[in-house]
Amino acid sequence: MDSFDMSRITDADFEALCRDLFGEILGVTFEIFARGKDQGVDLRYITPSNETWIVQCKHWDQTKRSNLVNYMKRHERPKVDLLSPDRYILATSVDLNPKAKSDLFDALSPHIGTTGDIWGAREIEAELRQREHIVRRHIRLWLNSTAVLNAMLTNSIVTRSRMLLEDTKTTLLTYVPNLSLSRAAEILDSEHVCVIAGAPGVGKTTLAQVIAAAHVGDGYELIEISEDVEEAFAAWRDGDAQIFYYDDFLGATALDDKLRKNEDIRLTSLMRQIKKDPTKRLVLTSREYILAQAEQRYEVLAREDFNLLTCVLDLTDYQLETRAQLLYNHVYFAPVSDLAKAAFADPLIHLPLLNHPNFNPRLISIALTLAAGRMAAEDVPTQVLNTLNRPEQLWRHIVENQLNAAQVAVIEALFSLPTANRESLRIAWRALQSYRGIQQRDDELRRALQILDGTLIRIDDSPFGARISFANPSIRDFMVEYLTERPDSLLELLQSISYHEQVEVLWASVPCLRDAGAVPGEVRTVLEESLPGYWLSRPLNGTLTEAYPRRLLASIEIAEAISSEELSAQIAHALKYEVYDLVHETADLDVVVAIAERVRHSGHELLSDLEVDFAGAITERIMGSLVDWDAARQARRIAESLDLDLDANDVDRIDRAIKEGAIQLVERWHAGDSSLALRDDLTEVLEIADVQYEESPADRDDFPSWLNPAQAMQNFIHLAGEHSVYWNRDVGPERSDADANRAVARIFAGLAAFATTEEQDEEPKEPRG
Repeated sequence: MDSFDMSRITDADFEALCRDLFGEILGVTFEIFARGKDQGVDLRYITPSNETWIVQCKHWDQTKRSNLVNYMKRHERPKVDLLSPDRYILATSVDLNPKAKSDLFDALSPHIGTTGDIWGAREIEAELRQREHIVRRHIRLWLNSTAVLNAMLTNSIVTRSRMLLEDTKTTLLTYVPNLSLSRAAEILDSEHVCVIAGAPGVGKTTLAQVIAAAHVGDGYELIEISEDVEEAFAAWRDGDAQIFYYDDFLGATALDDKLRKNEDIRLTSLMRQIKKDPTKRLVLTSREYILAQAEQRYEVLAREDFNLLTCVLDLTDYQLETRAQLLYNHVYFAPVSDLAKAAFADPLIHLPLLNHPNFNPRLISIALTLAAGRMAAEDVPTQVLNTLNRPEQLWRHIVENQLNAAQVAVIEALFSLPTANRESLRIAWRALQSYRGIQQRDDELRRALQILDGTLIRIDDSPFGARISFANPSIRDFMVEYLTERPDSLLELLQSISYHEQVEVLWASVPCLRDAGAVPGEVRTVLEESLPGYWLSRPLNGTLTEAYPRRLLASIEIAEAISSEELSAQIAHALKYEVYDLVHETADLDVVVAIAERVRHSGHELLSDLEVDFAGAITERIMGSLVDWDAARQARRIAESLDLDLDANDVDRIDRAIKEGAIQLVERWHAGDSSLALRDDLTEVLEIADVQYEESPADRDDFPSWLNPAQAMQNFIHLAGEHSVYWNRDVGPERSDADANRAVARIFAGLAAFATTEEQDEEPKEPRG
């Protein structure tokens, strides 16, 4: 092991490294504190005799020694004076000569007892060369060592591909070890061959490059395969430790790009030879759907057990703390201003990114690169968030260039379904293909699902059946744009529907359908002619009694949006003799009220004529169901929204039911019903109940022993107050456990140091660490 480039690790890496290194040298365990405004403490140890030892870590890049001395004298000495530790150690990534050490000793005396407690880059590296186990524990330090990078540089094959070297060096700047690394390493150790598969941007190439670099550090020669397998056979040397790296071995854009004549046979031959040879390793990467295509198309590949060799990357490998470290590293080394980096220290900035459903290392890297030099510092975090919000371009390339017609039809059919299982998707897919004049068997669908699973779609099997959904929320967003740009495909979907729910989904999801001026005549005709025929069809989920009123409501909304007199007339005809039954038989009264609202404001005469029928039936239903607080409050809300003509007696009945319901809720709390803690209307309940309870003995027989009445009432009031605040605040993303949150806060604290201004003359910015 030669030397280390400290500029290629972050301040966080440097502090963690110092903790392990000085802990071993001194035989103690140091505490590590949050970075940023550390008040002079990075690492601390309290001895059994209650002495305090402090290690201050200063990670500065490319700075003069005099700058460090001046900074420590002006800024750190006052902090150390306040702390007055029994032992103070300074560790820095700056290379120190004897004069610099002497100047630092004078600046920090009497807290530093000897210049031996001042550690510069050379001393730290010398100790690390004797402690390889510590270096390997800090994988990014090890992989960025000159020994590893020089071994890659001098490799004959890699030298012909400088791009791989540069890519790997960039990768090693930001990589964070996660669960996928250990999985891939286990496969490679046991099988000698590992196929790394996953969706675009999830980190396949990154993981492969890290594994390759790690093996180079262990003495392996790295052989990059860029064109075909013949390159591996040409570079093969019996007895030599070699690792072969084949990125996108089945093609980056389509299967046919790479597998030329007999390439499948040569590839499997290489895999079998490497499996038997203890000196050889093979790492391949592929997008999951392309790997599935290859197994289906090529019999030779199908006979290989790829499941045993495949490490599938998924975003679930990136737990909260891993995401935090990834984002931190990308920001730390990003080509953006220091003020832009400092902005990410704010939890209001980094937490939405860490908890974003589209969190993706590639997207973050692309966003930061695009932001460099093009926007104000305060706009950079917004650029990253916007990229995560709209990553559709990744999916566009796959759908438009890498899928066949049957596979695209699966994506289109899935988009039109609110929920899908294998049977509902099969019915919708076959109907769409049939309308297009394409007769395909079910085995074609099975092949398409195998190819798409894990990349564009996710198939979750359970004892209750498989649930099929998009693998990432952004794919559905992309499909909105895709269909908007292709009105013919959208029209074909509408003309081939098998379920009324498909129309509801398309109507709600594709904005151009809701723009009356933009709806093509063909679409209007399809909606007018097809919708009524599906009102009484088999629902996708639930019963027809539940689905029918929802379908009528959707049809009324569509008729109004496209100004269809014909569709409105058909709806009015269907309702003419069914209003009473519809109101009283529909479990979800809100759906009925929504229909009544539409009827009441309809510009179509036949529909508006039904307003009186709805008002009478709804009044009868709500007045007959004043059984508790919730029903009474709902009755008042409905009466007000529909402007029902209630007489004074009905109004009084509703008011009394609300009052009695509130008192019942308070008494339930007194009886020990803690489920009320889930309600969001407790303040209103208290105001309307307007009851008082006097304190009673705690041993009262008719009251639960765990609480006396006065305490119960006080807790109820307190609970109401808490909920009043809680339910009206902006609730942020769901948090992980407290330990993970503390870890995230500690990780991002270091970015705040980027905001400090430059000192006068040549003094640098505050060191980050």
